[in-house]
Amino acid sequence: MELKISGLSKIFTAVTGETIFHLELPEMKFQYGSVNYILGHNGSGKSVFLKLISGELLPTDSIINIVHQNKSYTTNQMNVAIVRQNAEDNICLDLSVEENLIIRLSINTIKKSFFPKNMLKQQIIDALDGHNELLMKTKQVCSELSGGQSQVLAFLSATSQKSVILCLDEFLSSTDHNTSILLRQKAKDYAKQFNACVLIVSHDFDVALEDADEIFIFNNGRLASQIQRNSSLWNKTDLVRLVHFS
Repeated sequence: MELKISGLSKIFTAVTGETIFHLELPEMKFQYGSVNYILGHNGSGKSVFLKLISGELLPTDSIINIVHQNKSYTTNQMNVAIVRQNAEDNICLDLSVEENLIIRLSINTIKKSFFPKNMLKQQIIDALDGHNELLMKTKQVCSELSGGQSQVLAFLSATSQKSVILCLDEFLSSTDHNTSILLRQKAKDYAKQFNACVLIVSHDFDVALEDADEIFIFNNGRLASQIQRNSSLWNKTDLVRLVHFS
């Protein structure tokens, strides 16, 4: 069974009405429990693709349809988690670590609504499990965190939603080597643990080849190639060629 997404079309126009950029993709299919890398040159439509799926952008003259377990959903009916490249686009820097997590955690009782910090204490601890630096800074304002800590918190906040679709847009760009390795492993673990589809926009060919189950290459708003791990094209030379010359 696959997760299917269709209706992925977006046109950006100038004030004069001239088309600046047009993203037009076929129905996209993703395996549950998989990590999928989206590669392409700058301006190929990678980030637009994730924003359409997450509902941040509305498609032009179409409706995005997500088929999950043979049922159809629109983007506002589907819980899609996203982690963006810049920390300030993921978390509220004026709030504390625990307050940012509370915003994302499910509050389904009256007590939790009135006393979120007390009632969600264990969920906050669980969300930060294995991240002692953040556990010791739950009361700290996020503007005082390092870039890597902010990005880890953004990832943990997003994954606390346990969405079946997790979108990661250049989410390793502000992390150091050790944090990058940690988050890459967590992305793979998340896909398996929640049988989710993890979609990662990246420019890193080496990481994509190492971590991905499938690689999708965009070029000028179109899907240029779709490569599975057992393909003869699963190598850096061919990936570079396809990204820059397809």
